[in-house]
Amino acid sequence: MAMPPNSPETGGGKTNGFAITALVTAILGCTAFLGLIFGFIALSQIKRTGGRGRGMAIAGIVVACAWFAGSIATFVLLPSAPNTIPTGALPSATPTHTKPHALEVGDIKPGQCFNDTTNGNNGKATVEELTIVGCATPHDAQALATFTFQRGPWPGDRTLTRSAGAQCRKRTARRIAHDPARRILNLSWYLPTQQGWGLTGGGDRGVLCVVTHAKQGRKLTRRIR
Repeated sequence: MAMPPNSPETGGGKTNGFAITALVTAILGCTAFLGLIFGFIALSQIKRTGGRGRGMAIAGIVVACAWFAGSIATFVLLPSAPNTIPTGALPSATPTHTKPHALEVGDIKPGQCFNDTTNGNNGKATVEELTIVGCATPHDAQALATFTFQRGPWPGDRTLTRSAGAQCRKRTARRIAHDPARRILNLSWYLPTQQGWGLTGGGDRGVLCVVTHAKQGRKLTRRIR
């Protein structure tokens, strides 16, 4: 039996625009929630008026759901997994030492507070060590999250800074937003250098996401909640 030209089963008719948008936005990941919404809109329209794209709409919904599931799994399961992009925010840790002492940037853990006489690097200066202090004492910054870039060629300063900033915001936004002092907090990050990136044995690919006082020269006086 022949089916109508616009029947979804035959694939006739014009492809639904929302179905295409659903699949594209879902694949991008950062707009997966839009893919989910557009996917359901497309299915609803196709059901009412016919047209092609039902498979694309369903694929968009499935991909979006996969992104959501992957994000949850990353947040819950991957903090301890090495050499992944990204490893996600590590759980806050109470420093075992509050007596001021020097520590290499790569060894600092989320939850530790420190002073930085170089005012951070942000890709512009090399910082080897920071001074760990108690979070109840005045300090320049508190580490909130770390992640590691995967192996690959040096991406360039602009790309590295942009990518690190996006990942740090993703991992710290909720925590900063829930802090009573969020209006005076500023997010910053410590990046690997080009020289360190190219070292044998994997190089230095780690990024340290930190929070500082929004006003330059001012210090924090307590742990960020």
